[in-house]
Amino acid sequence: MPKLDRTPKGRTRTSDVSQLMRDLILNGEWAPGARIPTKLDLRRELDASDGTIQKALHELREQGFLRAHGRLGTFVTQYPPHIHRIGIVLGSTKPSRMWSGTLEALAAEASRGPTRKVSVYFDCSLHDGEPSSGVNHLEEDIRKGLLAGVILLWSKKGLVERMRNIRPELICVSMNDHDEPGVVQRISLGSNTLRAMEKFRADGRSRLAVVATFNHYHDQCASIIAAAADHGLQTRHSWIHYFDPSSGLSARAVMELMMSLPPEARPDAIYITDDHLVHEAVEGLATADLDVSRELTVIGHNNFPSRPRVPFPIHLLGPDLSHILNAGLAAIQMAQEGPPPAAVLQLPPAFESPS
Repeated sequence: MPKLDRTPKGRTRTSDVSQLMRDLILNGEWAPGARIPTKLDLRRELDASDGTIQKALHELREQGFLRAHGRLGTFVTQYPPHIHRIGIVLGSTKPSRMWSGTLEALAAEASRGPTRKVSVYFDCSLHDGEPSSGVNHLEEDIRKGLLAGVILLWSKKGLVERMRNIRPELICVSMNDHDEPGVVQRISLGSNTLRAMEKFRADGRSRLAVVATFNHYHDQCASIIAAAADHGLQTRHSWIHYFDPSSGLSARAVMELMMSLPPEARPDAIYITDDHLVHEAVEGLATADLDVSRELTVIGHNNFPSRPRVPFPIHLLGPDLSHILNAGLAAIQMAQEGPPPAAVLQLPPAFESPS
């Protein structure tokens, strides 16, 4: 084991000692389950003080690399993080309690048992090439060997390259629409819009209203209107409404007003494209004097396995985060053990009808 360079004041830094021991684990010299040298041996071999050795060992235990076993000594854990810990990487900050709560609950569920740990990294974005605080946190964990792989949920291009420049063996699974070098599998979701239009037509609907958020104003709503036309559904300017995700009360008021129109002037198909707006928009529909199940088909975006609280059952459509997570974990395991996973995995959106 090499001796470490001392600081100008003649001291060996704890961070250098912990990094050297961590590297011995990462490169396999200290294998999972192996007993490491005693503190006395480490002090001699690293030419470091007892206090520095103790702090470095504590840091590696906290990070999941080592475990103390009483008088038997200190051992590398059977499931060290550089082989068994996975990160879920999200480009935005905690977007909502629904989103963040669901992701964190799924990560906790996947972490049960000793063999695998899953953590969520929020706010991992690049702005004009500059990393966010979330990216800095993620990259620091990668430098320390705290991740075997990552599952990227709708992240910006360039993040995979940054991570693999730090640790080339990091296994990356991505849900991005674009292909990127270094991604072992891209998970592609089927079209929510196409599935919704098929349902509206199957129910014999012909007049479509859309409730969306401002960030969907251009691309998504344009594609929804085009898909509606392809399926013989009529749309009107007065039936397309955009809201801030936090302005659900406005969505409720607009739905109440729209449903107060004469039957021939109101829609018979409602597509709510953001889960933040589903509860209030459906509350507005519930105030209308109509037989909803007979006169309307309502489809709301949903991030399964969560469910919105609504006054009457509606159709739910969207990604199933548990399926995405399980697919990503399976792809990372295959990449570790072989054979390699399929380059692209097609996952259809989940669709749930009222019972």
